[in-house]
Amino acid sequence: MFSDGEVETDGFDAGFPFSDNVFAKDGIWQKRELELFGANLSEDLIQEFCEGTTKSGIHFDGTKDSIEVLRKYLENKRRCAQYYIKDNMTHIRSVLNLQNHIATLHRDSLGRRVFIIRPGRWDTNKATISDMYCVSAMLCEFMATEFKSQISGSLVIFDGEGFGYSQLRTIGIQDAKNTADFM
Repeated sequence: MFSDGEVETDGFDAGFPFSDNVFAKDGIWQKRELELFGANLSEDLIQEFCEGTTKSGIHFDGTKDSIEVLRKYLENKRRCAQYYIKDNMTHIRSVLNLQNHIATLHRDSLGRRVFIIRPGRWDTNKATISDMYCVSAMLCEFMATEFKSQISGSLVIFDGEGFGYSQLRTIGIQDAKNTADFM
């Protein structure tokens, strides 16, 4: 697809990836999520999801690993709903402007979207752990809808430089466990 060192720009703007029309109002979104996933995470739901995505052109390789990734993701959305609640656009933009989460305009030489998470630059006076988690989840979901990313994948770089006491003191044990599950 690409030769070594060659990159492609596709106009993706991680600073403002969401329009006001992308997300439904919080109550509608939460109701829809609960209807879809609720407490019914089961083999049938996963099978239905896989069949539905195959019909839409997305193909799983049939391994248990890909099913387990999907199961973990759906369980995490159900268990940690507080992190996935969509906020107002002004707040989302303010968190994105902190530049703790960066999805580059360029893809790497293999065509993958590059997503950089820098928790060491997190100013705990301007954003909460829920804000950080929510923006990470939203950007990952956003990138997962890109056709090229579904084919080529994504490269996630977790840059921990500068992460210290000021960030650690705001994270509870359950927050740390939930974040580890997400990663």
